[in-house]
Formats: sequence, C-alpha cells, structure tokens
Amino acid sequence: MGRTWRIGEVAERTGLTRRTLRHYDELGLLVPASRSWGDYRLYDEADLLRLLQIQNLKALGLSLAEIATALADPALDAAATLRSHLAHVEDRIEAERRLAARLRSLAGAAERSWEDVLDAIALVRRLDHPDPIVRLRAAFTAPGTTPELLAALRAEADPAVQEVLVWALAGRPDAGPAALAHLDDPDPDLRCLMVRLLAKLGDPDAAPALARLLDDPAPRVVANAAQALGRLAVPGAAPGLVRLLGAGIVP
Repeated sequence: MGRTWRIGEVAERTGLTRRTLRHYDELGLLVPASRSWGDYRLYDEADLLRLLQIQNLKALGLSLAEIATALADPALDAAATLRSHLAHVEDRIEAERRLAARLRSLAGAAERSWEDVLDAIALVRRLDHPDPIVRLRAAFTAPGTTPELLAALRAEADPAVQEVLVWALAGRPDAGPAALAHLDDPDPDLRCLMVRLLAKLGDPDAAPALARLLDDPAPRVVANAAQALGRLAVPGAAPGLVRLLGAGIVP
C-alpha cells in the first residue's frame, strides 16, 4: 500500500481548511481513498493529484459543479469548457459595467439635493428592474436628468426600452449636446442610439457630426447616420442611403 495522508496533514501542507476538504468529500468531488481505524480521511497520491486538478480549475474561475463535470468526463472538450466559462465571465463583466454606469449616475445626483438623490435611486432601481415592463414604465415617466437617462440607455439591452428612453431624452433641452458628445463612444450600439436621438431632435446643426459618421467602421452606424441626414434634408445624403440599402445595410 502506498503512502497516505490524513486530512489534517493535507490541510496543513496545501493551505486548505479541513472544512473545505470535508466539503469536497460531501460533494463527491474529492472522496479520500480510505479511512483510518479512527475514521479519519486518508488521501493517497491519486487523491492529491485530483486535488491539484481541482485547484487548477478553480483558479480559472470554474464553479465546483463545473469542476465536477469536467473531472467526471475525461473526453470533455477543455476548450468548450473554457468558452462556456468565458461567456459567464463576460456576463459578469457586463453586469459590473451596468452597475458602474448606475453608480456614476448616482454620483452625479449626489451633487444635488438629498430629495434629488432619493428620486435618482428610485429611478435607477426601476430602470434596472429585471422586468422590461417595469423598465418601460420607468422610461415613460422618467424624471431623471439627461446623464441618468443616458446611463440607463447605455445599460439597456431591450430595443423597446431603448426606444422609449430615446424618446424621453428627445424631450430634454440638453439632449442634443449630450448626444453629440457621445458620437465618439467606443460602443457602436450607443453611437447608433445617439444618432437616432439626433434624428428625433431634428437639429440641422448636428449635420456635420452626422456626416462624419458616414465613415464610421460600423456599417449600422453609417446606415443610421445616412438616414438621419436624409431626415434633416442634407444635400447628398439620399444617394449614400440608397447605396447602403442596396448593399443590404439597413438602420
């Protein structure tokens, strides 16, 4: 029989707690090879190798359930597992990005009165609600400032709610300058939304900035800009829009 280590020895040598090792055992993730006469868990070399695999996968951010699945199926595609985990990480990053936008909105609100801060918190909660109907109602009746609505628009993924937020912004006197300031945003989706906002405002002074977007690297931004210029009756916009439509690029 090869060398074995008691749970206390494994905990001391690895830095893991006994509670963690017992938890792994209860989950069936790391079941020790045997037990002593005193019912102590005894780990052999194969157990230690499995523990190393567990810790390596855990360091990648995989959950214990994902680790168990990976170790239970030797034929499991490691690349597919990592892609799946990457998708989860990207979802978390997106959620953190939305939270950051909300916090920036609240930070701006803090410069106003406490009543405004309370209103801003209530608005943010409604605009961040998981139910799109609640977000739609919040957008329809949004009392927030232009920066707050822009933050909500940046974070919103539902096209219907986006459209309502664009209309809500179109009624703000400072919406035009705010939209122009975001035309260089790295997010092409936000650039499209800002172009649609400028189109609704119908301000001819926005034409030069919209014309520059005809060279935007994102085809949908170009299409939206051409359409907005057409609505503003800017000379030369119609041929460009026809060309884009002919190429199958639509706003």
